[in-house]
Amino acid sequence: MTEQKDILLKYLSEQISIEEDLYALIQEQLVELESTDYDDAKKILRQASQLLEKHFTPLNQLLDKLEKIPKSLQLKNNARSIQLAKKSTETCSGYVASILRDDYATLNRITMSNTLLHTIALALDSTELADLSLTHLENLAPLVIEIGDLVPTILAQELCKNSPDINPAIALIALANAKRAWLKVSRE
Repeated sequence: MTEQKDILLKYLSEQISIEEDLYALIQEQLVELESTDYDDAKKILRQASQLLEKHFTPLNQLLDKLEKIPKSLQLKNNARSIQLAKKSTETCSGYVASILRDDYATLNRITMSNTLLHTIALALDSTELADLSLTHLENLAPLVIEIGDLVPTILAQELCKNSPDINPAIALIALANAKRAWLKVSRE
């Protein structure tokens, strides 16, 4: 049972680490975007920040309840996707669409981590953790969809600022095409 508990603690600590790292990155992004007119982007980043912040207390309380993580399982750096997101944003001159794209990717990783955590918790009869990870998955899933829907609009706005001859309606076309691609896959 110790090995199973160690696995459970490892997944839980990874989840906490990923969410805390993304939260910190979003705080930096909000400061960076403060003086811009991308209100939709700022709004969704604030929503993500608030959801992640709500997750910290119950996740950490459950970690404390289950047991402290043995040193052998502590994570030195579980923020690879966060670092990549930060680096990507820096190389893209701070484009808001790139920020949202990278946060979208990291939020997808967090939702998958919640799925893994939920699975292991079910397997090990940890009802409290299974319920918590499922609730967090249900909280974040709509946000992931909303960000995915917003990215084409933000990119079109950015492109139009630099090239007035670009039609902002391209965002609607791009979004419809992306949704059609996902719908096609879900039907197969």
